Amino acid sequence: MAFHFECSNFPLEITHPFHPKHPLKFLTPVEHNFSDGECGICGNHLWKRFYYCSICKFSVDGSCVKNPPPLTIRLFPKAHDHQISLMPRIISFKCDACGFPGDRSPYSCQQCYFMIHQSCIDLPEIINVNRHEHRLSRRLQLSPGSWICGFCHEKVDWSYGAYSCSVCPNYAIHSKCAIRNDVWDKLELK
Repeated sequence: MAFHFECSNFPLEITHPFHPKHPLKFLTPVEHNFSDGECGICGNHLWKRFYYCSICKFSVDGSCVKNPPPLTIRLFPKAHDHQISLMPRIISFKCDACGFPGDRSPYSCQQCYFMIHQSCIDLPEIINVNRHEHRLSRRLQLSPGSWICGFCHEKVDWSYGAYSCSVCPNYAIHSKCAIRNDVWDKLELK
């Protein structure tokens, strides 16, 4: 059996803290045709090297093996009162920060069932977008009502997070729309 030099730094089998029940076996894309093709932790496409559990059908890319996300974190104080923990598994959920569905490894709170995409953890608190003249603030919930996104013009579910304007009481934008490259300049105002 022969390995590329970079592959030789990866053991053939590991026990990983995100999947402690079964060992994960080292695979390459040539051998891969039995999962959804994405890392069970970060959701990135599996390409050069990854580990796989055939019992659970769970894959972890080399990047998450070498540099895993933290198991527990605290969100900024206004976002959530409790510590949240990574759920490293394929699971359907609706993100409380943005209102959009997810399918793998959210952070969650066992005390109040709060769930959040890994990508929504670092959403900025206050931003400017090129679609509105005032600053927008991140909200965990909007006030009850019928909200339409100022960018995509689709419905915004008020019971989930979004960005809204304190000057214009009827203006809101989905979190995912607000942070698009063609909408936000990537400058955090707070």
